[in-house]
Amino acid sequence: MLFIVYVLGEVVGRGLFPRVSYMVSPQTRVLLSSSFNVASGLWQRSVLARKLGGLRVLNSYWINEDSTYKYFEVILVDVAHNAIRNDPRINWLCNPVHKHRELRGLTSAGKKYRGLRGRGHLHHKARPSRRANWKRNNTLSLRRYR
Repeated sequence: MLFIVYVLGEVVGRGLFPRVSYMVSPQTRVLLSSSFNVASGLWQRSVLARKLGGLRVLNSYWINEDSTYKYFEVILVDVAHNAIRNDPRINWLCNPVHKHRELRGLTSAGKKYRGLRGRGHLHHKARPSRRANWKRNNTLSLRRYR
């Protein structure tokens, strides 16, 4: 088995939001009520990649949605197979640096969620990431002797 394609369905709406427990202190309640900062389908893809640890995620993308579910396809590759390791078009995925690409937002759906599809002056704040751009613009850097 070289390539495997999974179709995942994720509930549309507030399915990923943890429920607030009112039996705890107000400080903990704030933590419990915060939402997960993940893209649509990213949670399911990460669970799938953890269950199938010997496979690498090549790509994942949106395919369809209805009133209840969003459907995503996930392409998984068996990097231990000799046919994959000897094929120069796909053996780049065998390197250890490409482990868990889906958790770092490196698939097609992950790049779309991070805002990396656009080009030009309207999208210059998205790279390398929104957090890194904010940190660079809001950090005061002073020389030691001034």
